[in-house]
Amino acid sequence: MSTPPILTGQNIGRSHYAVRALLERHLEPTGLDFERWVMLNSVGSNGPVTEADLITFVTGGLRVSDERARRHLAELLEAGLLTSAAANVVDLSDAGRELWTRVSAEIRPVTEYLFEGFSDDEKTTVAMVLNRVAERADAALA
Repeated sequence: MSTPPILTGQNIGRSHYAVRALLERHLEPTGLDFERWVMLNSVGSNGPVTEADLITFVTGGLRVSDERARRHLAELLEAGLLTSAAANVVDLSDAGRELWTRVSAEIRPVTEYLFEGFSDDEKTTVAMVLNRVAERADAALA
């Protein structure tokens, strides 16, 4: 009988990069990279948001600089995938919505496959553990 694996940074990182590689396979034909997709997906999933809130979400979630997040936002606006209206509210453009909808539909079955067979309790436990790890990492970075 083998010993069950112990949760470590190595297996968390390995899972992250495996899932990210699957996403990037779908992003490659679009010309978007992971960081720009996170920004586009945030707007697509949550609706219009202020530029400041979007920058805060990206810098906090991806641990990238404010300057880098602003550069990504400018590039998505310039590419016509996002629009910025009065009061600096960012939303998907028609082209951005089409791209977000298509990529989301492509990756949905992959995501469903990855979580297939896990009970709600298992998924809740893993989410709680990962959230605590992230909170501790944030505290260590502060």
